[in-house]
Amino acid sequence: LSNTEYENAISFFTKSSQKIPSNRDPYLLRAISIVRYAMHKPIKPKTKTKMLKDAKRDLNKAMTNSAKDYQVLYLRGLVNFALHFFYDAISDLETVIEKSEEASAKHYLARGRCYACLSMFKEAITDLTIAINLNKDLLDAYLNRGKCAYLIGDTGLAFMDFQKLIVIEPKNPMVHIYAGNLLMTTGSYEDATKAFTNADNIHKSSLALY
Repeated sequence: LSNTEYENAISFFTKSSQKIPSNRDPYLLRAISIVRYAMHKPIKPKTKTKMLKDAKRDLNKAMTNSAKDYQVLYLRGLVNFALHFFYDAISDLETVIEKSEEASAKHYLARGRCYACLSMFKEAITDLTIAINLNKDLLDAYLNRGKCAYLIGDTGLAFMDFQKLIVIEPKNPMVHIYAGNLLMTTGSYEDATKAFTNADNIHKSSLALY
């Protein structure tokens, strides 16, 4: 896995699962190998979906062998999210959040993203705010909360989040584009132009044309 030899890893863990079928580790590690292959290799969308479903099947088997392993349940929630099974993902993540001994920013971020994909923006903002309170440097939480705030018309929160993103990742052109779009909607055309110019200076993009 560390050398990105995912096919060899999948083959190895398949053999391991056949030798020790009651052990959760071969299924868990094969699922991780499959997901990494699906997400990082250039494959067709249908093939990717099939592989993610195979990974979910392995995680189900791992859960059977270790029912109270909430790390496995968290990973299944992420796979459900990747498959666009958002309600299933929320169900998994709710259990993880309830049963975990300590609050984790990544758990709230994952559930917040699910809510956002279901257009449940207020619920998403609540979870993403908790994630940010737990980890002030969590880039994805600011990005997703800013988008949700923008979509419900909370321009103050959206602007605050995009400003924070610019501080955290000043070389990310998309951050400046999001800020520019927001400034356009509030009538701050001069500042929006500056934001788009900053994005274009970092990386030429048709999204930064104005």
